[in-house]
Amino acid sequence: MYLQRLQDSLVDSFVPWLDNPSIQGGEGFEDMLMSQHKILVSGRSGTDVYQGASRREVGVPTGYVVSPGVFRNIFQAENSIVTFAFRYDQHLKDDITPQIRENIKVFLESRGDSPAEPTERTVDHMPFASSSAQRFELPRLGKRILTGAKFYEHYVVAIYPRSKDVPAIVEAMAEVMGEIKNFSQKEKTPENINQIVHLLAEYVYLACHGHIFSGANFSIVMGQANYILGEWGLRGISHSNLDYLALAAPFEILENHFRKDIREANSQTPSIDINTPSEYEKWENKTILAHSSHVGDTLYWMGDPIGIEGQRLEGIFLPTFPNRGVKLLAKAHLSMTGDTDWIEGGQFLGTRGQSRAIEGISMKLEGPESHKYRIRYRTRSLSAGYSQTAENGEFAGTRGNSDPISQLQIWLEPVNSDN
Repeated sequence: MYLQRLQDSLVDSFVPWLDNPSIQGGEGFEDMLMSQHKILVSGRSGTDVYQGASRREVGVPTGYVVSPGVFRNIFQAENSIVTFAFRYDQHLKDDITPQIRENIKVFLESRGDSPAEPTERTVDHMPFASSSAQRFELPRLGKRILTGAKFYEHYVVAIYPRSKDVPAIVEAMAEVMGEIKNFSQKEKTPENINQIVHLLAEYVYLACHGHIFSGANFSIVMGQANYILGEWGLRGISHSNLDYLALAAPFEILENHFRKDIREANSQTPSIDINTPSEYEKWENKTILAHSSHVGDTLYWMGDPIGIEGQRLEGIFLPTFPNRGVKLLAKAHLSMTGDTDWIEGGQFLGTRGQSRAIEGISMKLEGPESHKYRIRYRTRSLSAGYSQTAENGEFAGTRGNSDPISQLQIWLEPVNSDN
């Protein structure tokens, strides 16, 4: 029934808008989206009961179940995972409030699958994904938006952007879909196919973060995407867990998974490009999340300055290098508390919400291939500027000077590198 209703919503709303030559670009996009959502939720009669995955209310005003499932693209779980969704400015300030946490706990206990206390889950190949709210740079918006997901053993809390950011996301979605609409008359060359796939990935990423409606969001988006893929002679793909991945990762990672799913579904169409393992590693294994004072969590690329100039760097998720045969270890000197213990890559070094800045740091490598690489790093303090570049266990920064680090740079290099 639900699939038939999705088909009805496409036929009645999306396809006429897409095929209407008098509509230019994203004109009328929002009205089309509202019409499609209404049919999917209430049927053509407008009186049917919604049958989507988000239909089961928790019974408290702080959230609802979005979808059960196993997180193939993020982590493997033995049991069904429940997702609770919240709009950032409606329910949250800095983190999951105690009342929300208690409501979730009561609901999960009623299912018989909740631990005594929530256990935070760190994602193996994307350690930054356990953060509660991150500042993601969404395509075409030109700014970072607070959004994200917090992962636990038995559930995930999805955190969607502030209400004031949603109109800009819808406008960006209309712009992308308008380009897709105008692209439809072009020849189905490999180059054009890959451009369509790129535009669809942008559209999916924007829609997952925007979460315009309280239900049926991803059904609408993937229904539209699969229809367009069909128009370009390609098989559609399952919903998979791309919506969860979108909340947990930068756009480049989502696009690569999206392309991979399409290519696997269309094995006879090898022209769909996905990044090679070496290129993909740039995004998958070299993304670092840092926590800065007055800003919160922000993502950075390996080698770029990590942190916000003029703000205290208070903590970072250390990167991992699983394909290199090396393990990173680091320890920091924190204001007021001194040196930490050595922490392994994939874990959080420092603090959040304690106003304790990192003042200095040491890093080293271990593992069977560690003799082939060196780890180099330097700090930038608020008053003294950049330190000398340190490597392989040396200390960079200051001790006892009350001079916090604002930025950090890290490089992993082969031992024969001249950089």
